Amino acid sequence: MSRTTIKLSARDYNRAISPDKLNAQAQRTNKNIIINGGMQVAQRSTSTVTVGDSSNEGYSTVDRFGLQFNASAGGACEMSQSTDTPDGFANSVKIKCSTADSAHTGTESIYLDQRIEAQNLQPLGYGTSGAKTMTISWYMKTVNYTDPISLAFETRDGTSEYYVKSYTPTTSWARYTCTVPASTSATFANDNGRGLDVKFVIAGSSSGTNAAASDSTAWSTTRADYRNDIGNFVVSTSNEIYITGVQLEIGDKATDFEHESFSETLEKCHRYYTKSWTYGSAVTTTGGIITASNVGSVHRSFGNVFWPTEMRVAPTVTWYSGETGTSNKWRNNSDGADITAASAMAAIGTKGYGFVLSAGISAITDSLHGHYEASAEL
Repeated sequence: MSRTTIKLSARDYNRAISPDKLNAQAQRTNKNIIINGGMQVAQRSTSTVTVGDSSNEGYSTVDRFGLQFNASAGGACEMSQSTDTPDGFANSVKIKCSTADSAHTGTESIYLDQRIEAQNLQPLGYGTSGAKTMTISWYMKTVNYTDPISLAFETRDGTSEYYVKSYTPTTSWARYTCTVPASTSATFANDNGRGLDVKFVIAGSSSGTNAAASDSTAWSTTRADYRNDIGNFVVSTSNEIYITGVQLEIGDKATDFEHESFSETLEKCHRYYTKSWTYGSAVTTTGGIITASNVGSVHRSFGNVFWPTEMRVAPTVTWYSGETGTSNKWRNNSDGADITAASAMAAIGTKGYGFVLSAGISAITDSLHGHYEASAEL
């Protein structure tokens, strides 16, 4: 029996695909609610940063992912952007215990989290009868450590609701998924505030105040920061954990990770953090030159700076000397000295700001340069 092979042109092939399938493909663009889930952008540092309670805590390496030590939890970890990855990825976030702590009590916990802007969660429809299911997926591996960690969600608007599950990592890369049911009672304000926290909890107390006795099957207003089978990642300095490919999407199934170009992800990260010096280089790289102007009997330098994209809120800005990298300083090139940048900034906004400098300028021929970093993180 002979078979006939029919070849379709690209145009005919597209016509043969149903409208529903085409719509589904179109909706896959920007499906990931998580920003920088592939861990490719690390504006602050691509190198190792040691993080502990009140020491580099929060955002220190990979953008949009902070390492938190809740309730003054003990121990410390080295956090860095790593090239140890599963197939198809270039980067992961690496966390290694650097200072051991034998146990945690009360509400103490250590976790990696992403805080999601509330207005980005509106498609979920939470708080309505049409609320949607969501699915999170991620890749994970460990070195030496094989005790459970917890995946935890917390809504931040109105009355907080919680959802937690336990997962046990292995020493080989594997993909993990969790489908989270909809909530018709939780709410997300349509604003630029903190709407949802997604946490990978790596340490806590099994008898802690906020430890859940079992995996969640529905959202609850009873506080649950992690499962009561949680291990203690910082019990040994041999412990390491790697995470990448974090994707949070609408629906009850995990789809392939949506890769973005570096520039696309960097632009999204700029809404929360940006800096003036070259990506991957030190702050002492030569900065922009601002020429001093003589106004009456007072020598002043002034100008405007515009952020690469509109920031979430008016950011906190820190200036650095363009020569030494010293914070809250500008460099006066004419006399080779750093001058104080205090009270230099005015009218800071989401799109940029204007500044005026006078202290440390002695002549109209003086020129100054410096760098800035601006943070509008949740």
